Amino acid sequence: MNIFEELFSNLAGGRVLDAATGEGGFIRVLHKYLNNYSEIVGIDNSGRMINTAQKKNKNQKVHFFQ
Repeated sequence: MNIFEELFSNLAGGRVLDAATGEGGFIRVLHKYLNNYSEIVGIDNSGRMINTAQKKNKNQKVHFFQ
């Protein structure tokens, strides 16, 4: 069991906010290891980073905003 699986596999996320999401790397970890969540929102002040994150994360329950 890796550290992310150990930390997140027993959590029900509900609505999750990832501030300073960058390219959305941590959101991909959350998506993989959280057992249940209703929505993950990533925010970043860089439009370029948000565009990249959107391209890398196509899950309908994941949204990005600048």
